[in-house]
Amino acid sequence: MYYIITYGGCSGLDRVVLSSGSGVRVLLGVPRPGCVPSPSGLTPCVTKNATLLCLILGFFPADIKVHWEMNGTKMDPSQYSNSPVVWFASAGSYSMHSKVLVPQSQWQEGKYSCIVSHESSQVPLTRNITNAFGK
Repeated sequence: MYYIITYGGCSGLDRVVLSSGSGVRVLLGVPRPGCVPSPSGLTPCVTKNATLLCLILGFFPADIKVHWEMNGTKMDPSQYSNSPVVWFASAGSYSMHSKVLVPQSQWQEGKYSCIVSHESSQVPLTRNITNAFGK
């Protein structure tokens, strides 16, 4: 089972999109710690960058490939970071995450995609987020 969750706004859950399916779970969202609401309420947070986080949960075996695309073009690995794969004995599966830093100038541009390739799926799993900080 996988879930896709998109967060928006400083309150943490102003906008939530949730869908599900079978196979490896991939969650893509915008973690929002330390947000400061602006006086006008028009700017989501006072910061220069934002992080998009892709959680890949419940897969086995450990071999997995994760990369990011922006507007359909593969991003250079220097633009994102993948965590090590971690074994969770209680679940009998592995998990990991990948994150990409988005400059403020690109907050409302383009489509970011987390692409996961694993032997449990014949086709790569793709999770998209567009206009992550849109109003």
